[in-house]
Amino acid sequence: MRDGLAPLKAGGAKIFLEQPQRKGLPFGWKEGENVYMNPIKVVSYGRSLIEELAKELVEKYWNPKDPLSLVKVTVIFPHRRPKIYLRHQLKELIKKPFIPPRTYSLEEFITELALKIEDPPQKVLSIPDRVWLLFHSLNETKAFKGIQEEFTSFFPWGVRLVGLFEEFYKEMIKPASIQYPLGVHPKAQEFLEDLSEIFTCYEEALKANGFTTPGRRLNYLAQKAKEIPVNGQNVFIVGFYALTEAENLLFRSLWEKGARVFWQAEENLPLLYKRWQNLWKAELEFIKAESNWNPTIHFISAYDLHSQLSKVREILEKEKDEKDTAIVLPDPSALMPLLYELPEDQDVNITLGYPLERTAIWGLIDQLMKLQENFDPQRGYYYRDYLSIIRHPFLKRLKLSADKTGQAVLHLLESKIREKGKPYLTLEEIEELVESFEEEELFQWEIKTEEAKRFLSEIHQTVISIWKEMGSLKDLCKGIEKILNFFEKKQIPPKEYSLEEEFIYTFREELLLTLKDSLFFEEKIDQKLLFELLRELVSFIRTPFEGEPLVKLQVLGLLETRLLKFDRVFVIDVNEGILPPSEEVDPLLPPSFRPVLGLPEREREEEIIWYHFQRLIRSAKEVYLLWQSNVLSQDKGELKMERSRFVERLLWEEEKKKGRLLEDEIEKISLNLCPAFLSRKKEIPKKDKEKLKLKLFSISQKRGLSASLFQTYMECPIEFYYRYILELKPPEEAIEEMEGDVLGEVIHRTLEEYFKPYVGTTYDPSKHHDPERIFRLFLSNLNKSHLQHLAEEKKIFIKEAVKYRLESYLNSIDTPTNIIDLEKELSLKVRLLDTEWNLFGRIDRIDKIKDTFLIIDYKTGSEAKEKFYFSLRIPETFDYESLKELKKNLNSIQLRYYIFLFTEGGKKGVEKVNAAYVNLGIAKQDADSNTVKKKEIIKYFIEPKKLEITTERVSYFQQKFPKLLGYLLKHILESPSYYSSTDPVRCSFCEYEPYCLFSY
Repeated sequence: MRDGLAPLKAGGAKIFLEQPQRKGLPFGWKEGENVYMNPIKVVSYGRSLIEELAKELVEKYWNPKDPLSLVKVTVIFPHRRPKIYLRHQLKELIKKPFIPPRTYSLEEFITELALKIEDPPQKVLSIPDRVWLLFHSLNETKAFKGIQEEFTSFFPWGVRLVGLFEEFYKEMIKPASIQYPLGVHPKAQEFLEDLSEIFTCYEEALKANGFTTPGRRLNYLAQKAKEIPVNGQNVFIVGFYALTEAENLLFRSLWEKGARVFWQAEENLPLLYKRWQNLWKAELEFIKAESNWNPTIHFISAYDLHSQLSKVREILEKEKDEKDTAIVLPDPSALMPLLYELPEDQDVNITLGYPLERTAIWGLIDQLMKLQENFDPQRGYYYRDYLSIIRHPFLKRLKLSADKTGQAVLHLLESKIREKGKPYLTLEEIEELVESFEEEELFQWEIKTEEAKRFLSEIHQTVISIWKEMGSLKDLCKGIEKILNFFEKKQIPPKEYSLEEEFIYTFREELLLTLKDSLFFEEKIDQKLLFELLRELVSFIRTPFEGEPLVKLQVLGLLETRLLKFDRVFVIDVNEGILPPSEEVDPLLPPSFRPVLGLPEREREEEIIWYHFQRLIRSAKEVYLLWQSNVLSQDKGELKMERSRFVERLLWEEEKKKGRLLEDEIEKISLNLCPAFLSRKKEIPKKDKEKLKLKLFSISQKRGLSASLFQTYMECPIEFYYRYILELKPPEEAIEEMEGDVLGEVIHRTLEEYFKPYVGTTYDPSKHHDPERIFRLFLSNLNKSHLQHLAEEKKIFIKEAVKYRLESYLNSIDTPTNIIDLEKELSLKVRLLDTEWNLFGRIDRIDKIKDTFLIIDYKTGSEAKEKFYFSLRIPETFDYESLKELKKNLNSIQLRYYIFLFTEGGKKGVEKVNAAYVNLGIAKQDADSNTVKKKEIIKYFIEPKKLEITTERVSYFQQKFPKLLGYLLKHILESPSYYSSTDPVRCSFCEYEPYCLFSY
């Protein structure tokens, strides 16, 4: 043997590693003790770490005559999942009954050691309890500036502080204060300047009360490592990568007592393993994989999450061989969509921590808190919050009777609440709405009014009212427990097993038990803080799915894959911000301050994630890496997503290996939509044109075809289809903001009442101008409308704005005018397309100035404009583009339509008729109502000075305008489809937009 080199067995080959020279002491032996420090075994990615561990346990400890021979072995893993795989592997090797080794996750091992060493055992505090203890200990000392404040405002900072202290404990650091910390929040500056003293105060409070925390307990065990009563020679420390200083001291002590350490890596060690080896001066023994081990990696760029999951399903259905397969979800929110996408006959284990805050049960509890937070003692509950409660699936499954849910009652109630139009309602007002249910509405569901009232009252008493008086954790737990019991007793359970059962179990066993064990369980707490505290605690809780027995398909989070090896691996959402996750902004301790306090830099976290990711990839035979290239967003259209830097790193490594660029070899999956769906996004086919003609003719016979009907079709044929053909009512909403159509009705009614005394006489502005009267009429009409339910500050704004607009309009009337009629209804029979049609219109006001009639239409929305071209070309085709071009050139049909009706088709006095829009929505608040120019308010169809040119106008209304109406009718009846809007901006103002599949 050569000097300074020691032989190691690794995959059948001998490897020589450089040894540090120690005079008179063989390497591996600890000075002064007769204990040999085992070399760290490094298992190649191509081998199974669990399998190599199982082989060693069987070889060194298993005695076929003694089924208890493995019990003396202790195995420590980073997490719990490998325990199942180890037992499975031992079963495959031993093939007879045995008692497995004692296996622990690190957390479990620490807890067991603490029970042996702590005297007496100390209570581990939850995060809220740590913050509570810190707050009171600091206030009791009265020595820290900025701390003497309400617990409500201290709580978010306290969560940050106790989290930072956990890091100090784990890294064995006694923090120093930071003098003059610049560039941080003023409150953070106060904490950092007294950080050392605050930490000392916190430590003394924990010690004095016999409390501890997970980090502090680990710190204590690391200090007592030499005294730990564990036989190190029977301990296996397996699969750890990055150690805190406390973990390092604890594990090193065990290693120096003979414990065996297993890593997984290649000979070119990852960064943190190199540091670990240098720190311990450890000898390494490599267990190599086969020389040709090289996983196949497929890079797949998909349009969205659904496209990724469809690809996974396609591969699983195509390759139904018995491969050990892992679907890895770096973002657990993809779990539910994935489960719906998997083949129905596919057995699957789920092993990940699913966030409780993403579950339906928490969604309901959180919404109930929002309902209470927005409660107005004078007006009641905000209607949108209330509707979100009664829409929740848990409430829809509540029993009305033994075999019937109350879903119909809740559906009818929602309609009545919308019809009511009030943004806030008391529970009594809501219950009174049940009385307004039509008998036939309830009869079709075989429900009686009293039954419906009793059902609703029980929901109000059990689920909603209890939140009013909540003022402590005790109240909170009691209330939530009452709600959970109510649903268990009254709910008709889903036909199939639901994961919600697991979530509710976690809610009870993790969340409520933690709260019940709290130090301030019975303390009175501000309700705002109470709810904030609950939300904070829920954000840390996961439902720990652990699938067993093992099946061929596993769904895991990335950290749950540690130590495990699979034949085939799918990793979903390998995008920036997901893998690695986006770095959280820490308002207390910016990244630049961490080295100052001796804490690891944040880059270490990324290195840890990269190690686990690439270990998983390199240990598989076949890998599919999928990422999103786009994400759909209603507000911003399509938001571009970037693939992860980890993908870029793997691509680069693969390109170096293969000697060519691989960008063109990335599989790209576009948005997976069938042609029918794509066409549906643009238009609705007109399947039965004969029925369409009958429907349109029916409208004509009943009342007549209005200007609004033609205008709606010209702007959006799909809205025309909803409104006039299907006769769908737009969803009603309570009035919360100033809604233009409702305000428009109020202003129309006000102007009608103002001018009514002058019908048939002359309105002389010099005598009759009365802004105070018109404003009084407006206030009266406002208080009769749904706008009366608006908040006072919003009504004040409306009153001021409308007062200004009405005054501006009255000031624009500068000459006497004869008021001929108000709200005049006109009708006319015309023959178009060989059929006689009835036309109809209602004119706001008809004036006569000298010998000219003026048709007036009030506009309260955006400024109205109507383009008038005598030479307007009528299209010859009946497609979308021709309609869009017509709308662009014509803009509006309304005024010419009224002139056509008033002149009986252009046959009576066209030369003496004009029309105008009165724009009541264009006035500027910062202008004086007396300075607004008349031309800004009154927009004439034909400028008065051009009225004398009559030849073209007569010809237009007698010949060209009927052709225009005929074209629009023919487009309605003969075009192949109802097209989407010719003006995308219109969609944002459309009443049907929230429910329309075709909006932009």
